[in-house]
Amino acid sequence: MATAIGAGAAEVITCREVDLAMEIANRIEPRPLLCGERDCVLIPGFDLGNSPAEYSAENVVGKTLILTTTNGTAAIETAASAPQVVVASFLNLSAVVELLQSYQSIRLICAGTNGFLSNEDILVAGALIFACETRYGAESDGDASILARQLWLSRFPADQYSDDHLPSASDLAEAMRETRGGRNLIRVGYEHDIRRCAEVDSLATVPRLCGRDPLTFA
Repeated sequence: MATAIGAGAAEVITCREVDLAMEIANRIEPRPLLCGERDCVLIPGFDLGNSPAEYSAENVVGKTLILTTTNGTAAIETAASAPQVVVASFLNLSAVVELLQSYQSIRLICAGTNGFLSNEDILVAGALIFACETRYGAESDGDASILARQLWLSRFPADQYSDDHLPSASDLAEAMRETRGGRNLIRVGYEHDIRRCAEVDSLATVPRLCGRDPLTFA
């Protein structure tokens, strides 16, 4: 989502189910792009999958995208009642941290993989928590947050990295290959996406929920 909006997509509409995605697409003119995956594989009849490599300006600039994924869009639906919802990744990590500085209370929702915890999500959460603590004194109030922070620091000790505690893409990609989501990508031939998704702070775009019926990000 961050890659698509950063490449100039007009908006991204998310939904949990494939049938609903197609229904929404049929109501919009000009026809939006149908985007998404099931178990990391492009949905039959859809225009784009879930690889950020597909979301180039050439493919998405100025267009509305309808996105449904195995895990992420379900998590978005769970969070949709919150006053504000933003989408975070390693790609836009610092931009998200800067935005969160203005919030009094933050809840991080990890999408997981097929209903199970997945360490690539927890690493992002840990990196966000650590950055919020070190940059503006945020405090964690739950065991899950503490454990996410500990996982991040156990993999990337603060004294071994830069002042901003941001590992190189190669180091981060190595850690992500060992996660449930990383193993799934490798299994279906998308290992190159792991390296791409490890490019910390390569984007300044933060997708934000701006419409709720349907759920729309820009």
